[in-house]
Amino acid sequence: GETPGVGMQMARLLTGEDRHELDMIFSFDHLETPGHTRFDDYRYDLNYLKQYYTEWMEGYGSGCWMSLFFENHDNPRMISKINEDPEYRFAIGKLLGMIQFTLRGTPFIYQGQELGLANVDFASIDEINDVESRNLYQELCGKMPSEEAWKRILAGTRDHARAPMPWNAGPNG
Repeated sequence: GETPGVGMQMARLLTGEDRHELDMIFSFDHLETPGHTRFDDYRYDLNYLKQYYTEWMEGYGSGCWMSLFFENHDNPRMISKINEDPEYRFAIGKLLGMIQFTLRGTPFIYQGQELGLANVDFASIDEINDVESRNLYQELCGKMPSEEAWKRILAGTRDHARAPMPWNAGPNG
């Protein structure tokens, strides 16, 4: 079940083997560092990820099973949130994969993550299909310069993860 913001105590209640309710939950608390939303332009803190998973691995309990994921259809690519520099893309991708496949739980890989895809380099709002992003852009343009509004949309649009897989012989295809 998708259970944003329920916390560990409620997660244990929902997924405890003895309760026969849910087998596993998707908690989204680790997708942004505290104090940030996906439309904030910031660098994701891997120390927060370490703290988050340490707490859950130690406190969730042996009768509960975690979903392990970093990406889905509603969030930008984690590699880009950590560091947009292409020099670090391969290392970050390997690190995220190692985390997902060595922790206790079920890893979920979203399309393109297995290729280490980064966020798309959209050039303008005209290239964005995400209704939420288009509406937010219009709202923000009434409150700030359009360049700043565009920067926020680029940081959080869902279209980064919704772009087609690169089915070609080019780089990362």
